[in-house]
Amino acid sequence: MDAEPERSADQPEVAPTRNSIDRDEALSALVGAVISRDLVAPALFLLDVAQPFRWLVQQALFVAQPLLQPWLGERVLLWASLLEDTDAIERTRQQLARATAEGTRCRS
Repeated sequence: MDAEPERSADQPEVAPTRNSIDRDEALSALVGAVISRDLVAPALFLLDVAQPFRWLVQQALFVAQPLLQPWLGERVLLWASLLEDTDAIERTRQQLARATAEGTRCRS
């Protein structure tokens, strides 16, 4: 069979596709960023309030993706696909609630 041609130094790497990005890793990074910035309560509130608007936000991300891609890359598509996944949103909510419970125990 034909061997893959070697990529020269001036050719950019191909960005990973939406399917190749690990969703759990992205959710863990999001939860970690929210916790490190001490924004757990606002994030939980936003997850609850924005639930009915999930589809609208998802479509807005798809529309804005070409504009945001230079800064955020494929993450915009990942976020849009995560909004489609009810289980992922519930896992995120549980992780944030657990962090809130652990934080209140540590402060007591």
